[in-house]
Amino acid sequence: MLATLSRGVEHEPSARVDYWWSQNHPEVRRWVTAASYSDLGDAAIPMLRAVGNLLVRLGWEPRPAADGSPRLRGVAGPFELIASAAGDTVSINITSDPLHIPADLHDDLRVGA
Repeated sequence: MLATLSRGVEHEPSARVDYWWSQNHPEVRRWVTAASYSDLGDAAIPMLRAVGNLLVRLGWEPRPAADGSPRLRGVAGPFELIASAAGDTVSINITSDPLHIPADLHDDLRVGA
């Protein structure tokens, strides 16, 4: 999804991290991809709008933040995307629904393993 967004807004992330987010149960986790697009100058808010428009075209259901802040939330299937603009940066977090991952399988799936 992040690659599709990057192509759609014609920018590559300046930073990206992928990780398993542990939940209360030791075998329940969520997959998270966090990325930021920085040094956008005055283009951060227009890029956030472009992300929202692209999500609509892709069938997601993006909604602006209720408090009027430059943030949106989109949901599609088992994924939630939160995008926000601050200064000259747009940050995006994509999180999966909770997944049951047995401990031995999680060891095999660790990023960089």
